[in-house]
Amino acid sequence: MFHAHGAEVAILYEAYPHIGTNELPKIIKNIRQAILNYGGEIRFQTKVVDFLVLDDQLKSVITQFGDVIDAWAVILATAHSARDLFALLKAKNIAIEAKPFAMGVRAEHPQALIDSIQYYNTSGRGAYLPPAAYSLVTQIDGRGVYSFCMCPGGIFVPAATA
Repeated sequence: MFHAHGAEVAILYEAYPHIGTNELPKIIKNIRQAILNYGGEIRFQTKVVDFLVLDDQLKSVITQFGDVIDAWAVILATAHSARDLFALLKAKNIAIEAKPFAMGVRAEHPQALIDSIQYYNTSGRGAYLPPAAYSLVTQIDGRGVYSFCMCPGGIFVPAATA
């Protein structure tokens, strides 16, 4: 899906595909536009407070504003802090599946340092080698912990939160 909306073709065949933080906003904008083009609706800052299910089929969602939105399919982009929504899904007997869980961390090191370590060359990687990549991986109590992004050759995009 990411490639169909603007990500590099390499994510389709690389063992460890990487989209890049600098590319993600454009790709997400393209995905939103595709949803709209196909007749979908996007609501930001809108909380789902109930589901109307008849004969084991989703019919509508109800928002905190009292809006009843008829739908046969819904994408819930919950982010974090969605315990109440998961409780509602369980109470309504709407099937959800837990995905395998792993904790990811972002490791940031200068690319020149990573290149020198991975390529065993302190004078740089040269013109023919790509930026070196690496990852840190371990298991703690049966759960994976890994470094998910180190932006090989990429840029850092600062983010601000409220």
